[in-house]
Amino acid sequence: MPPITLARLMPLTGAAFFVLILVALIIEGSPPAADDATEEVVRWWTDNDSRSLAAAQLGGLASALLVWFGGSVRATLRRAEGEPGRVAAIAFGGFLIAAIGNASLFGFSFAAAETASDVPAEVTHTLSALSELFVIPFTMGLLVALLATAVVILHHGGLLPRWLGFVAIVIAIPFLAPIGFVAAIPAAFWILYVSVLLYLREEPATSREAGPAG
Repeated sequence: MPPITLARLMPLTGAAFFVLILVALIIEGSPPAADDATEEVVRWWTDNDSRSLAAAQLGGLASALLVWFGGSVRATLRRAEGEPGRVAAIAFGGFLIAAIGNASLFGFSFAAAETASDVPAEVTHTLSALSELFVIPFTMGLLVALLATAVVILHHGGLLPRWLGFVAIVIAIPFLAPIGFVAAIPAAFWILYVSVLLYLREEPATSREAGPAG
């Protein structure tokens, strides 16, 4: 059995991303809506500052893990696509944009919780609204990542099942709509599944590479 190395574990960063995002959202609870009264918004962030800061830290860490997962996906897609790996690089770029967008959302939450009651109420309300509505980088990043991954899977096949490419397209399409953020839920489960699948398929690949050398 191949040794457990960092390269062997890297695909599981997608599963770790899923877990951290879930925990962060549970800890954060239900932040106020953008159209709530300013007084209510400031009160919520003041009363829940500690849990919001903790959730923001976990969400930021999840964003970093999403970049690592994107690197694993890119490596798998590039093996299937071959040189120069243009579409595989586009998929990684999508994951990178999504990670930045996710980090931005939690970054606004961190700023709102950290400065609540210390800055004018309108500032806290603005940060709160951004933490809820600044979703375009995240959704567009996932849109690019899913569609590029689907292109490689359906055109080149091999390393990932074809049905996974069709599922990626179905999940990606709602991101084009104004309410596309709801597609983040199935996208997160897609990432979880691909993460585990890549991890399970890493061992046979390592064994095949070691076989001829032996």
